[in-house]
Amino acid sequence: APRNSLHECLFTRLQLAGHVPTLLRTQYRCHPALARVPNESFYGGELLNGVTETQRERLLLARVAENLGDDGATRRRNETPMPPLVWMDLTLTDLSWDSGRSAYSKREARLAAAIATRAVGLGVCPSRVGVIALFKAQASLIQRELDEICANSQQHTQQDMRDMSSGPDDTPSPYAETHRIQVSTVDAFQGQEKEFVVLSLCGGGGRGFLTDERLNVALTRARRHLVVLGDSRDSSLRDREVWRSCLASARKYPCGYVHPSLLVSETAITAKLMEWRAAGDAAEVAEKGSGEDAKESTKQSLTKQSLTKQSLTK
Repeated sequence: APRNSLHECLFTRLQLAGHVPTLLRTQYRCHPALARVPNESFYGGELLNGVTETQRERLLLARVAENLGDDGATRRRNETPMPPLVWMDLTLTDLSWDSGRSAYSKREARLAAAIATRAVGLGVCPSRVGVIALFKAQASLIQRELDEICANSQQHTQQDMRDMSSGPDDTPSPYAETHRIQVSTVDAFQGQEKEFVVLSLCGGGGRGFLTDERLNVALTRARRHLVVLGDSRDSSLRDREVWRSCLASARKYPCGYVHPSLLVSETAITAKLMEWRAAGDAAEVAEKGSGEDAKESTKQSLTKQSLTKQSLTK
């Protein structure tokens, strides 16, 4: 049977057509810690960072439990910058497939929407938050979850305004802006970037259809924060070196790995997300970073014209 070329991304098909790829050696998007796994997995360690950790200052803080007693009790929780890469280890019991064999999980969709909404609630501009799903059915489900959050927020805001005796409050709820969060598949996200990205794996990380090119795109859309939702016990995920590297990288940071026991219910998930805090004015930090990148914009626009097999700017 003929091979289905739609399983291959555009750059791969151009290369198979005879176009010679050019490696762009310097990336100007990702926090250096986010670029590390793609660099080792797809670039042979040859990729250089054109931005520093300071230029990708973290937007959020996370609480770290500190054990100060001999009895094993937690005595204090300190706040630390949220790691660039966070892996939330979600065990799925509701994974399903639609008629087109596109996977989806209501539970993971709710978690993805909750994380994106929490980032917006902490001051990250909704247009700078993105959710990437490996499956189209999952992207649609996440979008519906966000639409529901937005609709509920607008209803509550209107009711609050009617209930206020001192007059209406002109300050809109940040959750009413969740419709501005982009939710797309990997292919639809190619060529774009966001400050904060949630990556929904639907448990096993795409299984056979996820090519290295698509995987590279999925891991390199975030400038400052990437939150991966996946099941570390799924065999198809464990069999792929890049996912193992992501897990290992996340585990190196305090608060970088979230154990399944902390995600067993919506109450537990809410409690975990409430541990996140804004690192100052998140919108101001993001704007500052964008200004520092302005000097590189011309250089990037020129290099993007070159065909590349695997590039953080594709």
